[in-house]
Amino acid sequence: MIRTGTCIVCGTKRLERTGGGVAPFIAHRCHIDAATTPVERVWCSRCDLLFFDQRLAEAEVRRLYTGYRDEAYVLERDRFEPGYRERHPQYVDVQHEVQQNRIIDLKADVAAMGRPLGRVLDYGGGDGWLTREAFPGGDVLVYDLGDPAPPRGVFDLVVCAHVLEHVAFPLPFMNEMKMFMAPQGLLYLEVPGPGRRPPGASVFDYMGPVMHEHVSFFSGRAVLRLLHRCGLQPVWSINSWQVTRFFARRADYPVRLMLNEWFRRDRLPLPIRGPRGIDSGAIPVKNQEVAGYFRYGRKARRGTP
Repeated sequence: MIRTGTCIVCGTKRLERTGGGVAPFIAHRCHIDAATTPVERVWCSRCDLLFFDQRLAEAEVRRLYTGYRDEAYVLERDRFEPGYRERHPQYVDVQHEVQQNRIIDLKADVAAMGRPLGRVLDYGGGDGWLTREAFPGGDVLVYDLGDPAPPRGVFDLVVCAHVLEHVAFPLPFMNEMKMFMAPQGLLYLEVPGPGRRPPGASVFDYMGPVMHEHVSFFSGRAVLRLLHRCGLQPVWSINSWQVTRFFARRADYPVRLMLNEWFRRDRLPLPIRGPRGIDSGAIPVKNQEVAGYFRYGRKARRGTP
């Protein structure tokens, strides 16, 4: 494992810390000695990013995700986490309600942009069930761990859904993914939402104390900061308790100028957590549906390119 003493997005050393650990299954599969590897949960108030300070090295990532959720993986994990097999189908069954909703949302979001679909890259998409179900008959290429690198600069849409929270170092990951986008291409980024937490909860309650597959938690603000640092311009975002979804495009002007323009207080999604690491309760939620909608640039209807 690789320990980081700075924020993995902005690089600041001003971090709040609390105790953490490595799940026995992860330690076993990645060959990590949990007894001699101290792990802490870290919160960056500047980015509103929550992450584990120990990051998986490349060899450990390959051990963890080779054969991810195949039969051998499920059997092995069920030994360490009894009941995992019973919970497993909801993650891989395309007909499951959760997965069907994700397919519907992706189709609707892309259609709302009002652009021809063109070539699609599913970056880190496993077997590609999400994009292939959402765009049947489309020109879809799925790229995952161990696959040959896709051609650069040719994809009109790059989909990265529920991958970023697994990534050890988000900045180089996003910079690499950006290289596959066509000059006028779009990035569709999807990460888990914060889930329901009572007002006044500690910031660290948003991520469990033990490292499993998700090694980072990205609030809406954390995603924005990451996009800007990688030279990507947000088009619009939707924040809900279940998921945060962003569309972004490559910036056509310097990142420094874009930061000055976009990182004004009235352009940012409300923070999920307050300045002292406490849930501010500032985002109203109705029936656990979409908690906020934010349009960047000119005021316009959702879907206006």
